[in-house]
Amino acid sequence: RAVELGLITINKTKSLAKSMLIFSIFSFVFLTVNIYSITNSYVNIVGVFVIGFIGVFLAYYYTANPLRLSARKGLGELTVFLTFGPLLTLGSAFSMSNIPLDLTYESLKIFILVGIPLGLLTTNILLINQFPDYNSDKKSGKINLVVLLGKRFSRWIYLFNLIIIFFS
Repeated sequence: RAVELGLITINKTKSLAKSMLIFSIFSFVFLTVNIYSITNSYVNIVGVFVIGFIGVFLAYYYTANPLRLSARKGLGELTVFLTFGPLLTLGSAFSMSNIPLDLTYESLKIFILVGIPLGLLTTNILLINQFPDYNSDKKSGKINLVVLLGKRFSRWIYLFNLIIIFFS
């Protein structure tokens, strides 16, 4: 809402977006050169690229039409869980490993299990922030998990997530 409140103009927002895009491209090039120089393999570069592409896709369509995942019956919460959980840990493994990663079932399972508590913690942050916006989200047609299931049941989901975080 920074543009709507007059804190920044559209042109400055576009300029900032272009600068961030250029910075991210340079960062990706630096990362790929670094990964190849350490591992002498393209396996991790392909992994970082695929996970980065999935992350960009989910980040864009979290709020953009036609998907607008944040308002689609719990898909926004699932998107946040996946991007800040398993995808983040898997991408970190590819980018920080000093050997080419062979994604077998066991290694993939470990990365996903490590990402579950991180994804659930981030999802709970999103979930708890949806409670105060319940009425406005419902009126505007933003069907997030709290609007879909109601405040009473969503409290139990929050608690259930905390229990899973603790045990995982």
